[in-house]
Amino acid sequence: MTDDGNTYQGSAAIERWLNRPAAEFAYTIHLTDAQETDTAHYTATPHLEGNFPGGRPAGTQSHFSLHPRR
Repeated sequence: MTDDGNTYQGSAAIERWLNRPAAEFAYTIHLTDAQETDTAHYTATPHLEGNFPGGRPAGTQSHFSLHPRR
């Protein structure tokens, strides 16, 4: 994946990118849509704005699977 002018390859690099300090940027996030794709899968669409590189509002989608606790 590419973000902030850098390319992150492999699960370890992407995990480090995900775990960097949240205080690095000021941002707001608002859920703009959520869809149930089937009984166990959902897609959430947030709107993200902040002082991150590029400064443009960003739209992303996250896909979730729900599984019962065992």
